[in-house]
Amino acid sequence: MTDPTHTEARDSHGRFAHDAPESAPPAGGLALVKDKAGTALEVSRDAAAEAARRASEGIEANPLGILVGGLALGALIGALLPRSAQEKELLAPVGKSLGGRARAAIAAARETGKTELGQMGLTKNAAQSQIRGLVESLVTVAQNVGTAAAKSAAEHG
Repeated sequence: MTDPTHTEARDSHGRFAHDAPESAPPAGGLALVKDKAGTALEVSRDAAAEAARRASEGIEANPLGILVGGLALGALIGALLPRSAQEKELLAPVGKSLGGRARAAIAAARETGKTELGQMGLTKNAAQSQIRGLVESLVTVAQNVGTAAAKSAAEHG
């Protein structure tokens, strides 16, 4: 008894084997493909070399810009990467220490600034008094300008 699936597979194999020589590339086709692949490889190498040359010139022309860009890129990548538990454990004391030092530095700078300004006579009350005097002077100037304009309009009008 003949299995219909087996017979169908054998017939298909015969058709493919018969069609193969017609669909195979011509004798020189393989050489043409190799030639085109070699040309593409050469063009790619030239393009890569040109890109490397331009990058090198850019770095030589502006090394500080490249450094800043690299630092910014590194900071961005570092910010996007998730922190591990070990990093949190190891860096938490450092962060707390740096935060405390920064707060102390800001407080010291504020206190020193206040002291220096006070010695120069630039206290909060003195500054308010100077601003009040400036505003009063501006109001007086505005009144005088308005009076002069009205007087001139009456004389020429």
